[in-house]
Amino acid sequence: VAAGVIKNFDPNTLQYHCAVCPRNGCGDILPHFLSKEHRNSLIWEAVRQSPPSPAVLQLVPEVVRNAKLRNEVGAVDKNHFSYRCQICVVKKPFNGVAPLEAHLNGKEHEKSKRNMQFTSMPHQTPFLPEENSVPNSKIQKQSPPPPPSPHSSL
Repeated sequence: VAAGVIKNFDPNTLQYHCAVCPRNGCGDILPHFLSKEHRNSLIWEAVRQSPPSPAVLQLVPEVVRNAKLRNEVGAVDKNHFSYRCQICVVKKPFNGVAPLEAHLNGKEHEKSKRNMQFTSMPHQTPFLPEENSVPNSKIQKQSPPPPPSPHSSL
């Protein structure tokens, strides 16, 4: 209820509407909250939303929550609860949160993240002055030293 997923709850009739499933129910809300359907729908909605609801996001597994906050995951299809890794774009969608969690915790994903960080780093040549930082007239070009004379003594 605090996450805003239960709407129109009537305490007299115990009727409610779950906004993430979407489903109408009657009776005790707790069994629905604990159901696999509700958990999967909740996670899918948290990944789909941009920006995600902070209350809903807190109910998502930590690795998925952190990936969502870094824009590393996206929702694909609610019918299959499928997700896509935005870092490892060549991967097929993951059907279910368990395969997504396994991927996010895996070596392949970590390697792709490292490669992405490396390729997105600015390329700089460390020992050369930046272009236009020193006027051309002040840059002295050095020519190589002349070869030693055969008549000079060492």
